[in-house]
Amino acid sequence: MESKLCDIISHLANNVSYYKERLPKYINPHEQIDIFLEIPIITKETVKSNYIDFFCDQLKENDLNFLFNNEYYKVKTHPFILENGMSILVSFTSGTSGTPMMIIRTPDEQLKLNAEIWRLRNKVSHIEPKNLLYRVHLNSADYPFPFDPNKKVEYRIADEIAYLNNNKRYKWWHIQAQDLEKYYQHIIKYSIDFNIDKILQYIEYTSSFVSNEVRKIYAETFKCNIIDLYGCLEIWSISQSCKHGYHHVNERSVIFEIINQNGCIISEPNKIGRVVVTSLIQKVMPFIRYKLSDKAYYMESACECGNPAKRIVFVHGDERIVGTKKNGKKYFETIVDMMIDDYNIDNYLSIHVTQVSANEFDVNTRRLLGSTETFQKKFEEIASCLYPEDKYKYYFTYNDALIFEDIFSVSFK
Repeated sequence: MESKLCDIISHLANNVSYYKERLPKYINPHEQIDIFLEIPIITKETVKSNYIDFFCDQLKENDLNFLFNNEYYKVKTHPFILENGMSILVSFTSGTSGTPMMIIRTPDEQLKLNAEIWRLRNKVSHIEPKNLLYRVHLNSADYPFPFDPNKKVEYRIADEIAYLNNNKRYKWWHIQAQDLEKYYQHIIKYSIDFNIDKILQYIEYTSSFVSNEVRKIYAETFKCNIIDLYGCLEIWSISQSCKHGYHHVNERSVIFEIINQNGCIISEPNKIGRVVVTSLIQKVMPFIRYKLSDKAYYMESACECGNPAKRIVFVHGDERIVGTKKNGKKYFETIVDMMIDDYNIDNYLSIHVTQVSANEFDVNTRRLLGSTETFQKKFEEIASCLYPEDKYKYYFTYNDALIFEDIFSVSFK
């Protein structure tokens, strides 16, 4: 790691505008840790306020104005060959905290990031690409099943579950947590005995928090091991949970820190702070001491799995109890995700759900451009399909306010 760190710091000092005035041109390897800890902690807003300062010099040799075309936000990843012959991949975050954020990598960087995920998988169990179901599809062309992805949601989920339950090929799934929840609800609703032959050995989920209690329920339902792959689009994989449920950092590709509210590093156990990560792979658009919204703490003593790295526990403020359901925010995020995925209802500025009583919720939608009748009908239809045992009542309101805090929020009593 130390050689990678020295290389990254040297690259920043000589090739990235934001760091040129903050770092010495020549790095003494014996001083690299001290120099690294003097680098300012940045946030998503720091980068978005001036992308150009975070692009390397080779990238800035090109006319990059085309990158700021808002049309690109609608598709996750775009490949480009630039004027100087440089190949890049441009991706965008979902924009849940406001405007989508642009991330630029070279194909070589992306291959290295992907290779790290495969390395993590093979530390758990030998797995080949042919035995992996990649369930995170972005459009119809990526849909991994041999039938129509545009079916009504309950029929599509039924077809996918039936297909997977009879499939002898997939030993490992990579799936978003909200899709895993949809599968779970369908299996429970129709009392399906899943994975009888134990072909499926591991489910690796990403993108949302799942509590330890729910993870155990998933393991029992799907009759396999459940792995949490923690990361973000900016950095890619950061850590992976072991068989005991604790996270260990992928130290070959990231530097992981926990800081307190004053920006000081927390190294002692059982103290909660904000997560800060550094990519040791990305140089075209580096992410150095990049603060995430997640919180975490270290645990005392080594892990029983044998990994010598510190055990990490992530603390998610979104874990709530809503009626009979855990992880309340995910409850509503799943509904909103399905409205977008299955009915293309995404023509609004923001949605805010507020709990009025134990079984009543206000759903306030700002600047909805489509039919309010269609919006309400689909929201209630999906909620009823996913969670038929919950008899929640929804009150829908609409306004045209432009001021908002988040694209999506939930408040509970």
